[in-house]
Amino acid sequence: TYHFKTENPMESEAIVEELEKLAEVARNWKLNVNRFRRSQMAVAYVFDSPSVQQIFGGLIFLNFVSNIVQCQLSDRDLSGAMGQAFSTIQTFFNIAFLVEISVNIYAHWLHDFIRSRWNVADALLVIFSFLADYT
Repeated sequence: TYHFKTENPMESEAIVEELEKLAEVARNWKLNVNRFRRSQMAVAYVFDSPSVQQIFGGLIFLNFVSNIVQCQLSDRDLSGAMGQAFSTIQTFFNIAFLVEISVNIYAHWLHDFIRSRWNVADALLVIFSFLADYT
């Protein structure tokens, strides 16, 4: 229950009338949203949550650490099993970041996605990473 104070009854009626119009617009909007858009909204809600963002932030940090360790090793150290292990780790991160970009594009749709320069930079990094690893 909300209480508000107005100067006269006509002002109160105008406010109540406007609130009823807004409530009707909200009800109609909810009814007019299709399943696809509702699923996008649900995915965006989960994707934008702090815990999911922290998970991807942790993956970025672990990828950074992996790259630092790999750069410190000599070519001789990276031959054989060690090199294969780093290749597998890099493939894991590439796939994880591709999934992250795909979910982000789905959740925010293309127009909202590309309006953010961070999203565009992130997508380009993932694309270039795949190109570097698989060409």
